[in-house]
Amino acid sequence: MSGYHNFHASIVSKIVVDEMTWAVSMLATALQRQLKTVINKEGTGKKWSGLPKRSSSPGFPPVVQTGTLLRSWTTKALPMGGKRKALFLGSPLNYAKFLETGTKNKDGSPRMLPRPYIDLSIKNTEEDRRKIVAKVQKRIEKKLMQASPSFPKKVVP
Repeated sequence: MSGYHNFHASIVSKIVVDEMTWAVSMLATALQRQLKTVINKEGTGKKWSGLPKRSSSPGFPPVVQTGTLLRSWTTKALPMGGKRKALFLGSPLNYAKFLETGTKNKDGSPRMLPRPYIDLSIKNTEEDRRKIVAKVQKRIEKKLMQASPSFPKKVVP
């Protein structure tokens, strides 16, 4: 295997962990941006007295009335043991899940039909995800080349 440089695992590990942390942060930002875009649409449902906007119809994303749901979404990178991290994206509001999935009566019949917005937001980040993956691959390759100019030009097949 002449021409290949032997890296210390700690150098490679640090570069990859740093870049994956960056990628997770970028993904979280893209998803939060999509959540705001999806929720900030005009309502298609009933206009309730006391609320500033028309509500959403079943099957459509919820509409911002007070902004509480929108402000409640947070992202965190949580440790999973060792250097592994998981992205937590969520809302502490109990109704955030109910809007996404709907609710049922005790007999199992629908009480409130879903107003899906999370899955739609994830779907809408598909292009962002592709760009971030391509960018993180280039960033890792560049940093590995800077760490050792003799490193092979193509890191990922």
